[in-house]
Amino acid sequence: MHSDWRPALLAWVLLLSALSACREAPVVDGATPTDVAAAPELAQADAAPQPVVAPVLEDLVAQDAELAATESEPIADSPVLPSLDFESQRALFWASPEDPPAELLGGVREELYGRHYVVGDEWNLQLFAPHIEGLGGGYVGVGTDQAYLLISWQRADWAWLIDYDPYAVMVHRIYRLVFERAETPEAFREYFTAEGIELCKNLIAEHFTPEEQRFALKVLSYAKGRIRTRLWKVKKQANELGLRVWLNDQERYDWLRERILSGRVRPMSGNLMGEAALAGIGETARQLSVPIRLVYFSNAEEYCNYGEAFRRNLRALPFDERSVVLRTLSSHRSNGDYRYFVQYAQRFLAFLEQPLLGHVYYVVKRRKIRGLDDIPIEWVEWSVEEALARYRQRKAK
Repeated sequence: MHSDWRPALLAWVLLLSALSACREAPVVDGATPTDVAAAPELAQADAAPQPVVAPVLEDLVAQDAELAATESEPIADSPVLPSLDFESQRALFWASPEDPPAELLGGVREELYGRHYVVGDEWNLQLFAPHIEGLGGGYVGVGTDQAYLLISWQRADWAWLIDYDPYAVMVHRIYRLVFERAETPEAFREYFTAEGIELCKNLIAEHFTPEEQRFALKVLSYAKGRIRTRLWKVKKQANELGLRVWLNDQERYDWLRERILSGRVRPMSGNLMGEAALAGIGETARQLSVPIRLVYFSNAEEYCNYGEAFRRNLRALPFDERSVVLRTLSSHRSNGDYRYFVQYAQRFLAFLEQPLLGHVYYVVKRRKIRGLDDIPIEWVEWSVEEALARYRQRKAK
């Protein structure tokens, strides 16, 4: 799919190896997803009531002086290596290593293990929009279609779409083929309708090797109905909210499509607990002089405790004072959706320095959800000291 870039990629890799030694990827533990023990009352099944769409909150802004200061700064273009032309930058971007696919797909409960999340199931991602609009820089995130909402709000310079599930990675690769042919949001969605799915299969046959075709068609068979429904619902909700997204706005779609087709958006096999992908992304971003401004976890942090692998991988990413992490936590039984959280990345790193704070439930505070129409979004602003005190109180019970 990227054969026209390979000569440049090879030349750059040879030059890079001659000029500098690559940083060794950290040695990490082989943690596997485990049943959530820190707060089992919140490890809820995703069989849920119908999702409630929260309003777009235009006034969701800073709650402390730090946020107010950073939001007052002008948004500048992210710098790039002045000595590299774009072809060399792109070759570097695509050259970093991947992690092998996970042997076990996690979940918030054991009975949810092994499920393929080929579409998003968070229905209020627009709550993040005011906090990331025009942020620029690099994007690192898990999942599938969520990425296209987030990076088009962020206006990401480079985007690494990571997932440890090969189904999710293949969905992104199929999407890229469709972006090549579809010039409008409506045309994109058409490829996943009952009438258009054969066109999608033809693209797979045209661009993938026989082995890739077999797997891609298997994924498409599994995902096509889910993709069709998800894209239709996201567009419908955006229209109802008066929100411009890539599925209902031509300018946003054009921007996203250009980013993808120019090679600035890379789907790859990456594991938050892995040995290679996150370390390689961090090294590449530094060489491109691009800060990672947005990390999107979805609710992956609920799957297991933080281990040394996770901590090292987050430390490997070059954050600046404007970088944020976005996360969700399951609350389907209470509101049919999730809780939404925003946190400065550098502040999150301070939490990760504390071995006692071994799970996301010690990083965030959660208030009781009042009903189906209560979709909370909160900034994680409390201190590490407060979190440690809460940890000690819970352990003392």
